[in-house]
Amino acid sequence: QQKTKIEITEKMIDSLFDQKVVKFGDKNAKLTFVEISDPSCPYCHVGGGHNPELAATISGGIFTYTSAGGTYTPPMQEIEKLVKEGKASFIYLYSNGHGRGEVASQALYCAYDNDKFFEVNEKLMSNEGYKLINDTAKGGNTMKPEVMAEFLKDKIDYQTMYDCLDSGKYKTRLAQEQALADSLGTNGTPAYIVNTQLFSGAQDYKSMSTLVDSILK
Repeated sequence: QQKTKIEITEKMIDSLFDQKVVKFGDKNAKLTFVEISDPSCPYCHVGGGHNPELAATISGGIFTYTSAGGTYTPPMQEIEKLVKEGKASFIYLYSNGHGRGEVASQALYCAYDNDKFFEVNEKLMSNEGYKLINDTAKGGNTMKPEVMAEFLKDKIDYQTMYDCLDSGKYKTRLAQEQALADSLGTNGTPAYIVNTQLFSGAQDYKSMSTLVDSILK
């Protein structure tokens, strides 16, 4: 059954800033990005910009990064730059796009609590992270806290991550964020929203840049 198309409004995006979600900046920014993602999803890794190995093997190489001699510009690297430059606000939402990203998403929430969101996201969205989440015997949703904490220990203190994951404090948040993603009319991962404009799938940043530039004028 096809979803009814939902028109995303400024009010809907503003209300996300009142939720307990990963957020940078505030609702008053001229430019706001929302990323709906799943750390186990291959196309989320493509759009994340930290997995050139995987990106080059998908769809005949059309997602080969410009940094690796291709033509594809991953949106998340450009979004992160704008956020860190103070030019944009950003919200991250989890959606179950591939089915194995629950523990990794909880790790992102733990990282956000400790001001390490982008550092941990980069590690999780690497080729090494993709294999850990999807391919290892204890990967995905059954991964033990110590395995994830060990993997991320060069980005965030091992005990801090272990304690956060072991507490289970963020297990219920996954369903809450899935509901928020669904309320925005997104279907699958990744999805990116620029103010109120939805871009579905692993879009090239170039498809968003004209809109972004016009907003920042």
